[in-house]
Amino acid sequence: MDNDTRQELPAGRGPETLPATPDPAVAAQFQELLDGRWAEDRNRIREFLDDEFFRPQVGLPIGEAREAVLERLDRMRATGMQRGAFGADHGGTGDTGATLTGMEMIGHADLGVMVKSGVQWGLFGGAVEALGTERHMHLVPQIIDLELLGCFAMTERGHGSDVQNLETTITYDKESGEFVVNSPGLSAEKTYIGNAARHGRMAAVFGQLHTPGSDESHGVHCVLVPVRDADGNAMPGVTIGDNVVVGAGSVVTKDLPDNVVAVGNPCRVLRPISDNDREYYFKQHPIDPALLR
Repeated sequence: MDNDTRQELPAGRGPETLPATPDPAVAAQFQELLDGRWAEDRNRIREFLDDEFFRPQVGLPIGEAREAVLERLDRMRATGMQRGAFGADHGGTGDTGATLTGMEMIGHADLGVMVKSGVQWGLFGGAVEALGTERHMHLVPQIIDLELLGCFAMTERGHGSDVQNLETTITYDKESGEFVVNSPGLSAEKTYIGNAARHGRMAAVFGQLHTPGSDESHGVHCVLVPVRDADGNAMPGVTIGDNVVVGAGSVVTKDLPDNVVAVGNPCRVLRPISDNDREYYFKQHPIDPALLR
């Protein structure tokens, strides 16, 4: 500090100390400063979360826990918080920061609701609005209002989210005018798909685009794939498992238990999943053997 700008204290006098009794007005002003641009949104969500309905429910069976998270998400929908993630043309407000702030605040009460909201309105909804065409835009209001629950299928078992090297293929069938989506092997299976285990009806699936007459990929693209019907049943050709590994070419004709390896036509449980399976699934991607013990 330059001598010109230094303020000299009178002899024998030190700097003033803060009062021993907190000043509520100062505390409120300090909180508003820390809350920043979306202070009003934070306060609105705080008031909303101050409800017994949002208290942690420890020890619920996984099925009940998933339903409880969905019920809380529906309660959050009523606040309109999610509309900021979408454009005004599709029923949103375009205030992304307000939505992200709301999701952050939800995490203070229930991380499961925060993650489910991020998947539904951020990843899935964002993919439909940002990557879709006009014929997809009628779905956006349904996504906003939870009339259409969806999931985000990018990560694959063999190499995580190394997007440019995804193995799933999306091939255009000229005769049917449809895209055929195929995960050709175990390492190409889509994993860690939020919202898929119970509630998701459509998935935003990322894969290598192929067209007739070309052996080379046209790069990674995204397509919407129905994964469940209106009654919650898996669509034909779709396998949904909760930590279930299904062998390539298997035909699944009934629900499979969790945490198993299943193969065959018809598909049958081969054995439970073990820690040693990780070494097999990641055999092309070396990992520290100590992590498998």
